[in-house]
Amino acid sequence: MVPDALSLLLELCRRLPDAASMPPEWRQVASIDGEHQDGLLHFADHLSAHLETDPTLGQTVSWLVRRYVLSPHEQVAMSKLPRHTFRFRYDAGELVFYQSPPKDLGDGILRHEPLSLITRDLGLWRDDGKGAVVTARGRLLIREAFAT
Repeated sequence: MVPDALSLLLELCRRLPDAASMPPEWRQVASIDGEHQDGLLHFADHLSAHLETDPTLGQTVSWLVRRYVLSPHEQVAMSKLPRHTFRFRYDAGELVFYQSPPKDLGDGILRHEPLSLITRDLGLWRDDGKGAVVTARGRLLIREAFAT
């Protein structure tokens, strides 16, 4: 499933017309960056620059996860302190996920179920009847995403 998602992103970027030839309105919308995420044109530029380094599939997925999932998550969660909103923390350089969400997640609870379902559907974990277990695919992604 990860190659499918990456294929979708690559095809989207391939189909983007050159910014100079876009109608001004399209260029204006595609150039809008969010507070914690790149807009479409900046995303495409950054992905293109990353691909020029001739990365492996794992390196590209790792880069995407770090830049577009983990980093924005940390930025948003940090902005909500002192209230604890993190689902993971770094401990001695290792990414450690909390076993279950705390009781009071506030608005964050809205993201818990969708992220759980997406990561399960991607085959990154499975329920063994006693709880969530990271699969071989999940361990590989974690290893590649956080290799230094």
